[in-house]
Amino acid sequence: MSEFFPIPKYIKLNPHVELEVFQCQDTIFQLYVIAPNAKLESHHHPESQIGMVFSGELELYIEDVIKPLRPLQDVYIADGNIPHGAFNPLSEPMIGFDLKRITSSLPSQDVVLTLSNNQDQITHLPCQSVKGSWFEIVMTTIPSGYSIPPHQGEQEEIGFILNGKLEISIENEEQCLEYGQIYYTPSRVLKKGYNSSNQDINLIKILI
Repeated sequence: MSEFFPIPKYIKLNPHVELEVFQCQDTIFQLYVIAPNAKLESHHHPESQIGMVFSGELELYIEDVIKPLRPLQDVYIADGNIPHGAFNPLSEPMIGFDLKRITSSLPSQDVVLTLSNNQDQITHLPCQSVKGSWFEIVMTTIPSGYSIPPHQGEQEEIGFILNGKLEISIENEEQCLEYGQIYYTPSRVLKKGYNSSNQDINLIKILI
């Protein structure tokens, strides 16, 4: 199995929650679908967890705090061993992602952060981004025919797209990425990309 393009395990957590789970060294990344009007019961684990929804609206429960999570705008943070759960109040399925890993950072002061307009340092394209104490999320639209230049960074990176196909090259491996697939790069590993399609591609990168 490729380290850079991990294969997911499909898990039906309960009748209302389905997961695609990717193991990226000591980090777990998962895409999820929560059924209409379904609740994910409060639970906790040693890992810190962040997440975002792509469609619908999530009611997030972290300890005694209830927060609405807006799609592609808000990121939630649940520190390690903090009880958290969720509810999909809508009559349609809700999709999104979670990322879990053990961290040594100080407790988060906010349970929800909001992305703001910025410029991606790699592509120099407009983006929306947010930084937490141990992560950064960057959401960029890659135009048709645009090349992501070769680059490497000090942080690990997980990336995925929300539509279409995007060519990703990592060292000597290449894959045409679709929704439901991810790439993973350890620190200081060379990567690049190219949008050969005739549509703009929405790319989300998580730096950890």
